[in-house]
Amino acid sequence: MPSQDVLDVLRSLVERSRRRSGVQLPELFIRRAEQSDGAPPLTLLLRGGQGGEVRLKLYLTMLMLAVRPPFDIREPVPARSWAAALGIPDPENRGARRVGDAITWLAEHKFLETERRQGAPGAVQLLHSDLSGRPYARPTQRERYITLPLGLWEQGWIARLSGTALALLIVLLDMQSARTEPQWISPTQARRRYDLSPDTWSKALKELTAFGLVTILRRPQGREFNYQRMRNAYWVRTDLLRDVNAQSNQGEKEGGTQGAAVTDHLLALFSNQLIRPCTTSLEGSGSEV
Repeated sequence: MPSQDVLDVLRSLVERSRRRSGVQLPELFIRRAEQSDGAPPLTLLLRGGQGGEVRLKLYLTMLMLAVRPPFDIREPVPARSWAAALGIPDPENRGARRVGDAITWLAEHKFLETERRQGAPGAVQLLHSDLSGRPYARPTQRERYITLPLGLWEQGWIARLSGTALALLIVLLDMQSARTEPQWISPTQARRRYDLSPDTWSKALKELTAFGLVTILRRPQGREFNYQRMRNAYWVRTDLLRDVNAQSNQGEKEGGTQGAAVTDHLLALFSNQLIRPCTTSLEGSGSEV
């Protein structure tokens, strides 16, 4: 479990963003439309070991904060502050370097652009999810998207889950969408649509089920009785992601806090000046699936 300091900062970020609904991720970010297409942005972010984990968590958190046009982070945030907020070990040194590397990679691959400043962090401007380099825009009413619940930050899941588990959680939310029954997908179709390897899928699923975030049910597939086979169907416990008071049935809080002074320092760095608050409701825009 993330330390209380990390939880305090993450919850404060959500509160100060003034979001009334979660973070919208368009379908094109999660899956590829054609088999001939390259890896979708979600998978592209994840590749590269621990570097991929930092990239994914950092990018999603920036999306959570940048809630209105021009979808930017107003004032530069030091890499060590991002690292501390996301619970990355050794935030003052190695953690800060990992965040710096992640921001450089995100800029090179057109997830965002940064303002270069000598000896200081630059401002961040988010770019479109199609990686075309054009300005970021929320999904329109004609686009399919999923919504990441704010509990992902309020409960510290963004810091607690591994990068692969976080990516698979997004994939399973895409599969589940607004449906009311557990969903099944063949390994071939999963690889074609999401471009996640079977090994990544297996390890991430084990982590998500251990935390109680995903339930696996055995369901028959096929129309004819003689040809029915039992398959794994997946159900995401979205209630655990939405309720700030919900607790996982696995694991206890690990370690102590770093002290109120550290928390106050981080909250000061992520002040209201860093965020363009959303003054209108985001609910009802687009077509969540």
